[in-house]
Amino acid sequence: MNGLTGKVALITGSSRGLGRGMAMVLAEKGVRVIINYSTNSRNARDTVEEIRAKGLQAVEIQGDVREWRQVRALVKKAAAEWGQLDFLINNVGDFVYKKFNDIRIDDWNNMINSNLTSCFYCCKAVLPVMRKQKYGRIINIGLANAGIKAYQNVVPYAIAKTGVHILTKSLAVSEAEYGITVNVVAPGLMDNGSLSEKEIRDMGRAVPKQRTGTADDLAGAVLYLLSDNANYVTGTEIIVSGGWGL
Repeated sequence: MNGLTGKVALITGSSRGLGRGMAMVLAEKGVRVIINYSTNSRNARDTVEEIRAKGLQAVEIQGDVREWRQVRALVKKAAAEWGQLDFLINNVGDFVYKKFNDIRIDDWNNMINSNLTSCFYCCKAVLPVMRKQKYGRIINIGLANAGIKAYQNVVPYAIAKTGVHILTKSLAVSEAEYGITVNVVAPGLMDNGSLSEKEIRDMGRAVPKQRTGTADDLAGAVLYLLSDNANYVTGTEIIVSGGWGL
């Protein structure tokens, strides 16, 4: 993949789980990565140290991406770290599995804020930087089966992720003239690093590929969309689900 070495990537929620996995892969491709975390500074520091131990470049920057003021500060620090900010991966997004009647007001607000509002905030904050550079790549993490249909156990999550897909297409049109592409990588059932072996096996049975997805699976799509190979690709969705949700 051309066009990755020396670039700077901000990956939200990358101190653990799938975000951390993607950060490790990007660093190995020569990308200078900014590990973002909200509260878990130890995990963020461990991730940065592991990357640096390989002779690669990384820093950690705190910021709760559900809060606009913190997002502005995060992006300002990220852009100043190496004097550029080329890639944004909006990875943060909490998940709750409940029937509609069991959803609390706090559940609803957190699903919308962590999955959709955070994505809006980060895009809004980073676009002036990318417009000035006349270059940028934004990847929003969506959902493999997002769309206008009924959901039984993930209503607020699915609504938020559907909004992410709409936001992505809208920004792809408005930012194309500035050399910025905006795309979605849409995972299915993923091993986020916090599941038990039984949960991973049970989830895998629901996937045509017969296994859950991994950070490496996501990274393959991400690397393509960040590379020069995808200069003319914007507003699209790459489904990474092993056939789940089709």
